[in-house]
Amino acid sequence: MTRMAPLGMGATMGVMMPFMVHGLGAGAIIWFVLAHVAIALGVAISAIVVVRWIGRSPAWLRVHKPSLHHVGQMLCGAGLGFGVLHVFAHGLGAA
Repeated sequence: MTRMAPLGMGATMGVMMPFMVHGLGAGAIIWFVLAHVAIALGVAISAIVVVRWIGRSPAWLRVHKPSLHHVGQMLCGAGLGFGVLHVFAHGLGAA
Protein backbone atom coordinates (compact mmCIF):
# COMPACT_ATOMS: atom_id res chain seq x y z
CA MET A 1 0.00 0.00 0.00
CA THR A 2 1.33 3.42 -0.85
CA ARG A 3 1.86 6.10 1.76
CA MET A 4 -0.97 8.26 0.41
CA ALA A 5 -3.58 5.52 0.02
CA PRO A 6 -5.13 5.98 3.50
CA LEU A 7 -5.48 9.72 2.83
CA GLY A 8 -7.28 9.05 -0.45
CA MET A 9 -9.50 6.38 1.06
CA GLY A 10 -10.38 8.70 3.94
CA ALA A 11 -11.21 11.52 1.51
CA THR A 12 -13.54 9.17 -0.35
CA MET A 13 -15.27 8.24 2.91
CA GLY A 14 -15.54 11.91 3.90
CA VAL A 15 -17.41 12.66 0.69
CA MET A 16 -19.68 9.58 0.89
CA MET A 17 -20.81 9.97 4.50
CA PRO A 18 -22.80 13.26 4.10
CA PHE A 19 -24.69 11.77 1.16
CA MET A 20 -25.53 8.73 3.28
CA VAL A 21 -26.64 10.85 6.25
CA HIS A 22 -28.79 13.20 4.17
CA GLY A 23 -30.30 10.35 2.20
CA LEU A 24 -30.80 7.77 4.94
CA GLY A 25 -30.87 9.80 8.17
CA ALA A 26 -29.87 7.92 11.31
CA GLY A 27 -29.91 4.64 9.38
CA ALA A 28 -26.75 5.79 7.58
CA ILE A 29 -24.58 4.95 10.59
CA ILE A 30 -26.07 1.46 10.78
CA TRP A 31 -25.41 0.86 7.06
CA PHE A 32 -21.92 2.30 7.40
CA VAL A 33 -21.09 -0.10 10.25
CA LEU A 34 -22.73 -3.08 8.53
CA ALA A 35 -20.75 -2.41 5.34
CA HIS A 36 -17.48 -2.38 7.29
CA VAL A 37 -18.38 -5.57 9.16
CA ALA A 38 -19.26 -7.27 5.86
CA ILE A 39 -15.95 -6.21 4.31
CA ALA A 40 -13.98 -7.38 7.35
CA LEU A 41 -15.77 -10.75 7.28
CA GLY A 42 -15.13 -11.09 3.56
CA VAL A 43 -11.42 -10.41 4.01
CA ALA A 44 -11.19 -12.81 6.97
CA ILE A 45 -13.02 -15.60 5.16
CA SER A 46 -10.91 -15.05 2.03
CA ALA A 47 -7.72 -15.26 4.10
CA ILE A 48 -8.85 -18.48 5.79
CA VAL A 49 -9.76 -20.07 2.46
CA VAL A 50 -6.44 -19.03 0.88
CA VAL A 51 -4.42 -20.30 3.86
CA ARG A 52 -6.18 -23.67 3.73
CA TRP A 53 -5.85 -23.82 -0.05
CA ILE A 54 -2.17 -22.91 -0.50
CA GLY A 55 -0.94 -23.66 3.02
CA ARG A 56 0.44 -20.22 3.94
CA SER A 57 -0.90 -16.73 4.53
CA PRO A 58 -1.14 -14.49 1.47
CA ALA A 59 1.29 -11.58 1.09
CA TRP A 60 -1.48 -8.95 1.22
CA LEU A 61 -2.53 -10.23 4.63
CA ARG A 62 1.00 -9.91 6.03
CA VAL A 63 1.46 -6.42 4.58
CA HIS A 64 -1.70 -4.61 5.70
CA LYS A 65 -1.43 -3.91 9.42
CA PRO A 66 -3.28 -0.66 10.16
CA SER A 67 -1.63 1.47 12.83
CA LEU A 68 -2.73 4.57 14.70
CA HIS A 69 -0.87 6.61 12.06
CA HIS A 70 -2.91 4.87 9.33
CA VAL A 71 -6.17 5.70 11.13
CA GLY A 72 -5.02 9.30 11.61
CA GLN A 73 -4.29 9.63 7.89
CA MET A 74 -7.74 8.28 7.06
CA LEU A 75 -9.41 10.72 9.47
CA CYS A 76 -7.43 13.64 8.02
CA GLY A 77 -8.47 12.57 4.53
CA ALA A 78 -12.10 12.30 5.63
CA GLY A 79 -12.00 15.80 7.10
CA LEU A 80 -10.38 17.19 3.97
CA GLY A 81 -12.86 15.45 1.65
CA PHE A 82 -15.83 16.58 3.73
CA GLY A 83 -14.47 20.14 3.92
CA VAL A 84 -14.05 20.41 0.15
CA LEU A 85 -17.55 19.02 -0.41
CA HIS A 86 -19.04 21.37 2.19
CA VAL A 87 -17.38 24.45 0.69
CA PHE A 88 -18.48 23.35 -2.79
CA ALA A 89 -22.09 22.87 -1.62
CA HIS A 90 -22.49 25.88 0.69
CA GLY A 91 -19.72 28.28 -0.26
CA LEU A 92 -17.44 30.14 2.10
CA GLY A 93 -20.16 32.35 3.57
CA ALA A 94 -21.17 35.95 3.00
CA ALA A 95 -18.86 37.73 0.59
